Amino acid sequence: MIGLEPVGKILDLTTASESEQNQKLQKVRSSLYAILQFSFFRTNDMKVDLQKQGVLPILYVFLARTQNRILDVQNIGIGKDGKIHKLEKGMISGVKIAFVPKGESQPRTLYYLSADLSDDGLKKRPELNKFISGIDKNITYLKAASYLMYNDSFSKIRRSILTGSKKILQDDSGIHLKAFDNSKWNLKFYGSYTSPIRLFSGSYQEDLRRVYSTRKNIKPLNFGIGYKFAANDSNLMLAEYKNLPASNP
Repeated sequence: MIGLEPVGKILDLTTASESEQNQKLQKVRSSLYAILQFSFFRTNDMKVDLQKQGVLPILYVFLARTQNRILDVQNIGIGKDGKIHKLEKGMISGVKIAFVPKGESQPRTLYYLSADLSDDGLKKRPELNKFISGIDKNITYLKAASYLMYNDSFSKIRRSILTGSKKILQDDSGIHLKAFDNSKWNLKFYGSYTSPIRLFSGSYQEDLRRVYSTRKNIKPLNFGIGYKFAANDSNLMLAEYKNLPASNP
């Protein structure tokens, strides 16, 4: 996971007063309002809510509420070689969380990095591009992505996802349909697509609308996800690279 917001830190509940605990929990609750109501974080709210406390308390809440046991948390950094190291001054800062889901015994790892994924950001910090290129991106999931990768200013991360992923699951705010070469990708569509919400009206895809209005085998989504979060009003597209065996999601 990568975002502009800082990593932050967790309040030490063993030494904090009851007042400090309540204040911290109230800040976390306030930060979660949008995603619990709408299924996504609102960018302007994140700038305010997470600038001081960071994302770590939010990650803790979601890991705990999805019945995961946190084993270890380490502050990490990305070195000039594009690899993970112990955090030092000047590095891209991040956090590494080792956890075990309920009913499992094999630990999993979640990484969060505080970094800029725009072309300008990757140009300033080429080690980030090295790190992303080295990730085994078997499956990439894009949701409520602000249509950023429609723009040339996010061409590098778009190209990295398209060249490094075996499967991509996204709503219409991820990567434009025209970026998927039909000779390389099998595309399956779900739900409904009419137009983006008003804030992103300039990102309407006529070709995607044509797909949804002409194909008869598109399965519905009985839940809401992304910017159009009402049930039966959302869309998802599963793109599978063609050198993979066919599968049924």
